[in-house]
Amino acid sequence: MTVIAVDDKTVAADGLMCYGNERAARPANKLLKREGRIFGVAGTGIEEVLITWYLDGADPEKAPKVTGDHWWNLLVIETDGRMLFFTSDAPFGQPAKAPFAIGSGADYALGAMKAGASAKRAVEIACELNVYCGGEIVAFDLPQAQREAAE
Repeated sequence: MTVIAVDDKTVAADGLMCYGNERAARPANKLLKREGRIFGVAGTGIEEVLITWYLDGADPEKAPKVTGDHWWNLLVIETDGRMLFFTSDAPFGQPAKAPFAIGSGADYALGAMKAGASAKRAVEIACELNVYCGGEIVAFDLPQAQREAAE
């Protein structure tokens, strides 16, 4: 399970990997950078497959298929800060804007950000409240925030 949260300056994610109701012994890397973009992945552990699919054009007909109780969510933060959200049920890029969160801890994270918490703090709060979230928290500055800070 997962929590990935985005505010107007950062994106943050937990590092806990679960298999159904079991916590895995190894951590998960849910935020990855490729070609200047930030990818946030929740779901089946097919991060590289999803990133490759997106970079190859994100054709909905060629979206990675999963079966049974498996699913995936993909958040893409473009180099200009625009965000797109894809799911295994609807692999069509939907625009997203901050505050935004995905995963089993999303409701906690959104509530925390609406109350003034940063994305990183919102993930920390979700990890305190949702048993399927936890581990090391990773955060990246958003591309737009990086450019504004340099100006």
